[in-house]
Amino acid sequence: GDVLMNRYLNGDCHSPSEINKVKAITQQWRERLSDISWFMRSLNEYIARKANIEDSCKGHFWESRFKSQALLDEQALLSCMAYVDLNPIRAGLSDTLEASEFTSIQQRIQAYAHQQQKSTKTANNKQQSVTYQSKKQPKKNKQAPNIPLTPFCPDSISSETITKTRKGIMYSSQDYFELIDWTGRAIRADKRGYIPEQEPKILKKLGIDSDRWLENIKQFSERHQRFIGSESQLQDICEKSGQKWLFGLKQSSQLY
Repeated sequence: GDVLMNRYLNGDCHSPSEINKVKAITQQWRERLSDISWFMRSLNEYIARKANIEDSCKGHFWESRFKSQALLDEQALLSCMAYVDLNPIRAGLSDTLEASEFTSIQQRIQAYAHQQQKSTKTANNKQQSVTYQSKKQPKKNKQAPNIPLTPFCPDSISSETITKTRKGIMYSSQDYFELIDWTGRAIRADKRGYIPEQEPKILKKLGIDSDRWLENIKQFSERHQRFIGSESQLQDICEKSGQKWLFGLKQSSQLY
């Protein structure tokens, strides 16, 4: 750690100049805690050093720290979710969505399967009369709980309710699973451009052109930069910001 800060923690800082310097360093550290750019800088440097030692080379591990792209509507949100959830599949790290480590789709599938098992177990228990209750308290799970993902909402919930409460994504989990599974199979090298006869329902619901969906997913980061949304929304952004043109207008008009 910082030499001065270590002295302060040990109670060895007493002069006003030292205290003021400690306060300045503390303020800087607090600002860095909420700075995504500083976090990615620290993470990249740590990984790059380890990778460079293993590969006996020099340089950056990633081309850039991160990209900041505004998702303007549900179509853009869906495209980004699919792109991220399919990264292990596209990179050849996994053959199935269930085995795609560190993705939200894996967590959603596990949660969905657990809920299905729980529902089945509850239904079976209702058929039996329970006459004994154990006095022993169940053991607490010592594992840290997963950070909950924003849930999908059933079709019965109106979009107005979702907009007001901001507590759900406006399509069902089954539709999303179907879409990601279909997209993952369709972008394989041996099935390039293959479109099945029965398209996922969610594409039709959101008015997305299925013929251009695959190309959009495969080139998501290249086709979109600062903003992702429909052509009309991008034009609104241009008017509000005083710009005459935004990157991705043509792609958005074709896809959405």
